[in-house]
Amino acid sequence: MTFTAKSHEQLAGEIAELRGRLREAEETLRAISEGEADALVITERQQGERVYTLKSVRAEENLRLLADAGAMPTESLDLEATLQSSALLAVSGFADWCVIDLATEDGRIERMVAAHADPDRQTLVEELKRFPPRGDEPHGPAFILRTGQSQRIAQMSPECLETIGQDPEHRRVFAALAPRSALQVPLAARGRILGVWSFYSSSDRRYDEGDLALAEELARRAAMAIDNARLYAAAQAANLAKDQFLATLSHELRTPLTPVMAVISSLERDAGLPETARKSLAMVRRNVELEARLIDDLLDLTRISRGKLELSHRRTDLRQLVEQAIETCCGEAEASGRLCIVRELADADHIAWADAPRLSQVFWNLLNNALKFTPDRGTITVRSCVEAPPSSAAPADPETGEIVIQVSDTGVGIRPGALGHIFNAFEQGDLATTRRFGGLGLGLAISKAIVELHGGRLGAESAGIGRGATFTVRLPVGRQGYEAAEAIKAERRGAWGVETGRPLHILLVEDHTDTAEALAALLEGLGYRVTVAGTVADALSAAGDAAETADGTIDLVISDLGLPDGSGLDLMRELSGRYRLPGIALSGYGMEEDLRKSQEAGFARHLTKPVTLDLLKDVIDQVREGAGDP
Repeated sequence: MTFTAKSHEQLAGEIAELRGRLREAEETLRAISEGEADALVITERQQGERVYTLKSVRAEENLRLLADAGAMPTESLDLEATLQSSALLAVSGFADWCVIDLATEDGRIERMVAAHADPDRQTLVEELKRFPPRGDEPHGPAFILRTGQSQRIAQMSPECLETIGQDPEHRRVFAALAPRSALQVPLAARGRILGVWSFYSSSDRRYDEGDLALAEELARRAAMAIDNARLYAAAQAANLAKDQFLATLSHELRTPLTPVMAVISSLERDAGLPETARKSLAMVRRNVELEARLIDDLLDLTRISRGKLELSHRRTDLRQLVEQAIETCCGEAEASGRLCIVRELADADHIAWADAPRLSQVFWNLLNNALKFTPDRGTITVRSCVEAPPSSAAPADPETGEIVIQVSDTGVGIRPGALGHIFNAFEQGDLATTRRFGGLGLGLAISKAIVELHGGRLGAESAGIGRGATFTVRLPVGRQGYEAAEAIKAERRGAWGVETGRPLHILLVEDHTDTAEALAALLEGLGYRVTVAGTVADALSAAGDAAETADGTIDLVISDLGLPDGSGLDLMRELSGRYRLPGIALSGYGMEEDLRKSQEAGFARHLTKPVTLDLLKDVIDQVREGAGDP
């Protein structure tokens, strides 16, 4: 068909099609000029027709930004590093420059970070830190903080630039950065506005509604990271405050004991003192010394639970330490004939790489423990030898073997069921033992930790009630002792240190306050982050808050079964159903029926109280790795 033969309708259609293609071409050129497209994708259709479409750089860039921002809430627990990485992410393609302002507790606004995509202009944008926003300003970050509403300025007019800035110098710096379009979005987490993130374009890019949505999503993820970093800093500060409090408490408790001990020592030297008074003074002195020892034990337990018990290793003669400990602890009982002290020490010296004062503390604890539980006319036997390591078939070698020190007594013994937890803090086998012999039950827990920090082992054996007990210390000899100690130290530092990544977040549900506080402190000492709840309602609320505002940062639930407002079984069903959280039941009930109910409720494991910290940590690791079958 020739041109002249075309109908009016056909010509009108072709003209409309040409106009449409012209508009598409204009849109293509505009997109290319403004950086929204970097290529034309040409699609061949039938009859040789070509269709021109756009490949959007902006869409791909947005996806990259979101992917990179996905790791922000967990990649660092350092606030400064979190802010810096957020700013650098923004100027890697989304903004030419940006600033992040945070609200302080006293109502001020602090400009935390400023970043520019051009390294040559970084010094200029840094100058904006000298001009933090004022809380009473009617626009800008102050307005965003007050209202929580985002703001988009598609085109910044000269008049708009004149209203920005607190003084001529501020306006000079701002104008030199040549902003042409801007986005200001709130940083909000857990229902609070933490600050404002401002993005600026100095190029031809004009921010649109899609860019605003992207900025709000970036801000949401950054706010979670900022909130996590602040929570971690607050927890660290609280731990430091607890350490300082304990140090102060130790000082305040010890101070009044000092003059008491001085007066007692002075009176005991009085040759004319009646025997009854001398006995009374001796009783007072023993109790004052016990008070001082309890203070030390509490501080040591805190250091151990937090991984802060440091050792100073030196070449040490363990035989000499053992002999000194026997003389110090058992000399009076032996001289008076109350107890028979048997020494079966190997002839050779036992050289180990050790912290002598700390190992002396172990031997004192074991000997004092034997003295306390051995009746008059009983016997305490101390043995030592060098044995080959369990993995070696060779004879004992003083340079490569193990030093074994045993403290045996003919005392009250240990019932079989108690052997598994006598090294737990605040435990002494059973309630009757505690009432009869007193003490907090810290000595064995501290001793075991000290021995393990030396790369050794501490164990206990007993044939039963009334048949005595034997405690065995095994320590590596010589240089291998040093290497073993360093390996243990590195392992524990890795368990306790959480600077390298986000710690496992545990929701601990326990209504007994003392138990909850003790367990939380010990778990935090192992490097876990712990949220404590005392009721079903509090636990559900904590889990809901975490899932809503912190991207589900609770990783594991450890719960008692008997709670004031319901059952831990019902709680686990709710948490498992809503948030798919794994759980460990920690209960005083351990019958087969109890285990079955726990499994049906969704608990991965069921532990019966009391439980050792080592066992609890192992089970946590198993459940976290998906190996915790009920």
